Amino acid sequence: MEILSELVIVNITEEIKKHTIQIRKNSSLKLPDCIIAATSMALAIPLISADKQLSNLKGLNIILYEK
Repeated sequence: MEILSELVIVNITEEIKKHTIQIRKNSSLKLPDCIIAATSMALAIPLISADKQLSNLKGLNIILYEK
């Protein structure tokens, strides 16, 4: 539970909304994945994921891991 104390809740800003719309228009990703990727982009932080489809997004700093 110690790791949970390090988490930060991020509100959806206009910038995140704009990124989400662009990603959704230009990809086949589902909306939750678009929001997650857009949040990562807007905050300029890497996204750690096993979803290789996300690596196709231009401008997303993704760290792929294997399950």
